[in-house]
This record gives sequence, C-alpha cells and structure tokens, in this order.
Amino acid sequence: MSTLEEIMNMDQSMPYDKSARGRVVFASSPETYTDANGETKQAKSVAIADDKKAVKVVSYDPTQFNKLVEGKTIMLRNFIRRDGYIILT
Repeated sequence: MSTLEEIMNMDQSMPYDKSARGRVVFASSPETYTDANGETKQAKSVAIADDKKAVKVVSYDPTQFNKLVEGKTIMLRNFIRRDGYIILT
C-alpha cells in the first residue's frame, strides 16, 4: 500500500492500480454543476490525510458520497491524480 505522499509524487496521471488509505478530515456538501453537454451532475470534495500528507479528493460518483464522511477511513483504489488532487469516478 502506498502513502498519499508517494501517490502525489508519481509521474503519471492515469488511473492507478496502487492503493492508499486515509482518514477523511473534511467533507463538503455535494455541489451541483452543469457539464459541457448541459447535463446536471454532482461532485463532492473532501480532504483525506494519512501520517504524512493531506490531499484534496473529488468524487463525481453520487453512490460514493455517503462513504465520504468526516472521521471515516477510506481506501483509495483505481483513482486518477491530477494537478495536486485525486479524482474518484
């Protein structure tokens, strides 16, 4: 299992097959937005932290929102790293 620091220092931004674990230290309410196709969608931003680093995580999957709660430990798998944050789809 990788640390958040190792994940954020990797060169690639494609989906990772490695996993990382962190505790949700902040969770926003889901935000509604309109995509380029005119569809209404939702996103939820959280901050997760391990022993060395805190990272912003954005989820675009409403079925995952109930798992992204402050104080809960989550396992990240098959995610995308982009511009200093992690995307869950």
